Amino acid sequence: MTIVGMGNPEMGDDGIGVHLAQMLAEQVRRGDWPVTADIICADRDPLLAGALLAEGKHVLLIDAVDMKQKPGTWRLFTDTDLPPCRLPASGSTHTLALAQVIELARGLGCADRLKLLGIQVGNVRPGRFLSPRVRRCVSEVVTRIREEAEALP
Repeated sequence: MTIVGMGNPEMGDDGIGVHLAQMLAEQVRRGDWPVTADIICADRDPLLAGALLAEGKHVLLIDAVDMKQKPGTWRLFTDTDLPPCRLPASGSTHTLALAQVIELARGLGCADRLKLLGIQVGNVRPGRFLSPRVRRCVSEVVTRIREEAEALP
């Protein structure tokens, strides 16, 4: 499995995916990560997930989303969770929305190997920080990421 952290770490909660990927990479360096997984900080390049899928990898994309929920709420999306893409930037703080990443994977015939872990943003303003509500979900999200990585052969 490849875990890809997305986001803009210079814009508050939008950087949660990058923050988590950096944190997990540090756990790997310390030997505290119990499963085999590649961890990548992709910042604002969601096309990297498409490239990894095209290579045949299972990808867990971690990103800040706007689900109209309380900050720190998170959800695991699969290819069947979102309808076909209609609006160009809906649900994401990037130029390519979550639905569009799934649509790309569908077009490549590998959407079944893509999961998106979306975390509701609270504060997206300039600065390197995570809001308290988003920061509180980190350990729960890390647990779910490990479960997803362990579930694959």
